[in-house]
Amino acid sequence: AAGGEGVGSNTATDGAEQQQAAAEFARAAGAAQRGSDKQQVLVAATSNAQQCLQALQAAFLPYAVGHKAPWWDVVAQQQDEAQQHQDSSDGSSSGSDSEEVDAAELRAQLQELAADSLALLRAGLQDDRFPQLFDVELYGSLVGMFELNNLALAVPAPVARYKHMLLHPADSGVDVDDAAAALQEVQPLLEALGDDADAPAEGTGFYALQSCVNHSCAPNAAATCLPSGQMVVRALRHIPAGCEVLLSYIEEEGASLQERRALLRDYGFVCGCERCSAEELTGLLRQQQLVAA
Repeated sequence: AAGGEGVGSNTATDGAEQQQAAAEFARAAGAAQRGSDKQQVLVAATSNAQQCLQALQAAFLPYAVGHKAPWWDVVAQQQDEAQQHQDSSDGSSSGSDSEEVDAAELRAQLQELAADSLALLRAGLQDDRFPQLFDVELYGSLVGMFELNNLALAVPAPVARYKHMLLHPADSGVDVDDAAAALQEVQPLLEALGDDADAPAEGTGFYALQSCVNHSCAPNAAATCLPSGQMVVRALRHIPAGCEVLLSYIEEEGASLQERRALLRDYGFVCGCERCSAEELTGLLRQQQLVAA
C-alpha cells in the first residue's frame, strides 16, 4: 500500500509538473506569437509609411514645376508695385521709411495668418506621420506659387446643367417624356432657388502644364479653362514646327514696357521677348536722337 501510495504521489507530481511546463510553453508560445504579430504590424506600418511617402512625392511632382516665392513676399511685393505706380502717376513720393515699415508689417501679418491657417489644416487632418510637410515656409511657398500661377476658371452650376438637360433633353440624349415629367416634379424647387442658382462657380486653379510654359509679352498661345474645369492651351496664331509655345503671365494689352516689367517683377525676371526688346531699342534710339539734337 505504501508503495502504491508512493507511485500515485509521484504520478500526481509528474502530472502537475507537466501541466506547469505546458502552461509555461503556452505562455512562451503566446509571447512569441504576440512578438511575431507585433513585428508583422511594424513591418506593415513601415511599408504603409513608405507607400504614403512615395504617394506624397508623386503628388508633389506637378507642384515642383511652379515658380515659388513665399506668399507674404508675393502679396507685399504686389502692393509695393501698386503703390509705386500710383506715386509715379500722381507725381508724388511718399516716405521710403514708412513704406518699408508698412511692407514689413504686412509681411509679418501675412506670415502669422499663414501659420494660423497651417495649424488649423494640421489639426483637421489629424495626421502626424510627416511633420516636415507642415513647415510654415513650405506652406507659404505653396500658397505663393498658387498666387503667381493660378488660372481663373468658371464651372457651370449643377442646377444650371440640370435645367438645361430638362429644357433641352435632345441635347443630352434624354427621353423627352421623362424630362417633361421630371421638370414638372422639380419646378417648384427650381423657382424657389431663383436665378442665382444658375450662376457659375468662379474660382482659380493651378495647372502644371500652364506653369511649364514660358512668358512673352507677344504670346502665341493662351490658356483657358473649359466648363469641365480642364485647362487647355490654344494657339493664337500659326506656330511653326520647332517654335516655342509662349503665354503671357500678365495683362499685356495696352501696357507700356515699364508697366509690363513692373507687373513681371513678382516673377523674378526681366522680360526680353521680341516685343520688349524692340520697344527697348526704340526707346534707346529716341534718346540718342534727342541727345544728338
